[in-house]
Amino acid sequence: MCPKEWHSIIRVFPLAWDHWGQAMSNAIEDGPHILRIVLADEHPLVLTALHELFANCPDIEVVGVARDGEQATVGGYNGCMYPATYQAGDTNESEEGCSRGVDCSGFVSRVWGLSTKHGTCTLEDVSWQLSSEDDLVRGDIMNKCGTHVIMFASFDGGNGINGYESTITSNYDRVIYRAISWESISGYDPRRRDDIADSCR
Repeated sequence: MCPKEWHSIIRVFPLAWDHWGQAMSNAIEDGPHILRIVLADEHPLVLTALHELFANCPDIEVVGVARDGEQATVGGYNGCMYPATYQAGDTNESEEGCSRGVDCSGFVSRVWGLSTKHGTCTLEDVSWQLSSEDDLVRGDIMNKCGTHVIMFASFDGGNGINGYESTITSNYDRVIYRAISWESISGYDPRRRDDIADSCR
């Protein structure tokens, strides 16, 4: 269990605690249980912070993230994806009104707070290349122009990185957090947003 994190969640989601409180009390009495949850917030940074908070709780599993309550429902999410051709990056609301897709560079553009959506190549116009992957810090990116971009979260030992990305790899079809091997991002450049303070460089 992680009582400190639960106290934080109770403060953030007092109404949700009314629904979860009894279930968690039962779980404590009966022994270890896994509580599976979906996080929903319109701001990607809030979603990231909440995801990291729950990552420290071995008895909680985040099974999905969404930008609003409608998308947070299984039916709402699946409805937006049907007929399985609406993939990460689908923003064509003229075809279906529930499009909420954001591609890999669009996700980075939002997290970085850019005023317009950038592609993997134009992200290079608003960032600078680090001298080495060893210099990566949370919020930097691993980018390959014309291919893909991943937001760096941490190092995964010597195996690679942990990162956030909007991807359809392995049928994820959403923004996910996962471990990524160095081999799979060979040829990617480590980059940092231009307006980061000089003291952070």
